Amino acid sequence: DAFPLYTTPPPDRVAELEAALKEARDAIDALQNGLKWYQDAYPDSISEADHEEIAKVDAAIAKINEVLHD
Repeated sequence: DAFPLYTTPPPDRVAELEAALKEARDAIDALQNGLKWYQDAYPDSISEADHEEIAKVDAAIAKINEVLHD
């Protein structure tokens, strides 16, 4: 009870949080492009773990886009 519980961000922080999510999405997108380039350039060197990491990056971008309604 000492801390307020929010189900949505406080109204005065929404724009700040949206900007931070967009910045994170751009950084993740750049990482994703690098991973996909590497995957295309060196397909035999991509392990199952690498595929799992690429899937995590894809999922992160999809979730951010869902939240931002982009």
